[in-house]
Amino acid sequence: HKVDIDYNKVISQPLPKLFSDIAKAAVDVKGDKDKIDTITSLLSEKIQYMGDWRAIKGRFIPRELNEIASTGVGDCKDFTAAAVAILRSIGYKADPVLVLRGQYKKSLNILPGINNFNHVIAKVTASDGNVYWIDPTNITSMAGNIFSDIAEKAALVLNIKKQIYEFIPAIDFKHS
Repeated sequence: HKVDIDYNKVISQPLPKLFSDIAKAAVDVKGDKDKIDTITSLLSEKIQYMGDWRAIKGRFIPRELNEIASTGVGDCKDFTAAAVAILRSIGYKADPVLVLRGQYKKSLNILPGINNFNHVIAKVTASDGNVYWIDPTNITSMAGNIFSDIAEKAALVLNIKKQIYEFIPAIDFKHS
């Protein structure tokens, strides 16, 4: 329960100018997929990915939003926190999600940790109820599809009201 509280503290911070500019650019874009793709694309243009598996305060949590924006680098925790904060600022229901990314077998993992979960993505729910599983660190923005490295994986959704285990859907072969 502490992990979702720590993530929410970061995500709830005021948006730095860099991130509020991204939110403003996405507001006028038509369609949920295009709005989400605009956010993840602009975030990827402004922040460089740099993997960092060190714990902050003994936990796998993102850095402060201002620190992410000012340094111009971030790992999956940072990218997801920024994306979720931006998405929430324009009215989306969005939560960070812990997942075991890669070509591993499906499993229902129990506790957050680098051995059970090695990646953080976002679950975004639009006003029409459509759900999008977003990996803000991926080099391609693809809100309408699932990437193979997270498809059919157990996911721990870090919702502040209730953490939820669910499975990310399979890839739709018609849209892969």
